[in-house]
Amino acid sequence: MQDLVYELAGGDPLKVNDILMMKVSDAMIWMIVKEKKAYTEWLVQRNDRD
Repeated sequence: MQDLVYELAGGDPLKVNDILMMKVSDAMIWMIVKEKKAYTEWLVQRNDRD
């Protein structure tokens, strides 16, 4: 879970604290991660076509 928060913060320790302070619900974090993962996969596929 800690790794997940760290990744959401882009690896910035200060932002990690912000995210933890916001007390973002686990469900919300999972939604963000899923969207981010889907977006990354979409980008990869799009770049493969070029």
